[in-house]
Amino acid sequence: MITFFTVPKPFQGEFAFIQNQTIDNWKHLPCDKQVLLFDQDVRTTSQGTPLLNDVFSQAAEKARYDILIYANADILFTADLVRWTQFIRSKFGRFLMVGQRTDVPSIHLDRRQISQWDALLTETARKHGKLHPPSGIDYFVLKRDMVKEIQMPSFAVGRPAWDNWLIARCLELGYPVVDATRHVLAVHQNHSFSHLHGGRKESRHGIEAQENIRLAGDKLKTIEDATHCLEDLL
Repeated sequence: MITFFTVPKPFQGEFAFIQNQTIDNWKHLPCDKQVLLFDQDVRTTSQGTPLLNDVFSQAAEKARYDILIYANADILFTADLVRWTQFIRSKFGRFLMVGQRTDVPSIHLDRRQISQWDALLTETARKHGKLHPPSGIDYFVLKRDMVKEIQMPSFAVGRPAWDNWLIARCLELGYPVVDATRHVLAVHQNHSFSHLHGGRKESRHGIEAQENIRLAGDKLKTIEDATHCLEDLL
């Protein structure tokens, strides 16, 4: 039913644990699924950062299912993601579903207790989570045949503006954009920026960040610009 795809960081240090846990989480969600990792064999910037237009294009080509979910490799989901993706799919032929993430300091999913993962994620988010502002988007649910029409520019992964551009582009094309924040729990595992030489500053303000911002231009929207809230469709 769902093809997940992402661009992981090198599996070293804290990112090895975080990303392996994420992949395990996705693989155990209750649906037919495929998980694609694009950590090589994709076009990159001159600095070696993967380009998202090539990632999305390859994902659409390699996907076994017509529902694509791009998510950052540090995002954990409960089964609600599957349930509400199916619901939105029943409402619209084409759509973009997004939602705010919940930031948590840390979490450990024990593979011996998979049946309890949803409860653990929900409780951890309730006790220790902080809802991220709607300007940052960490997952996108869309139909595979939308990728070609969207015509994404050569954005660098892990740099700003491309997520806001994607919402703006889908609105421009007339696709329903659904905010699922209140129904889909997306748990973000907090981490450092040790994978970048310049840390967080490079991620937000470096050369590649500036190029992303240039490519996005004035097409910048947030989750607050969604055409629908999921609860309004019930």
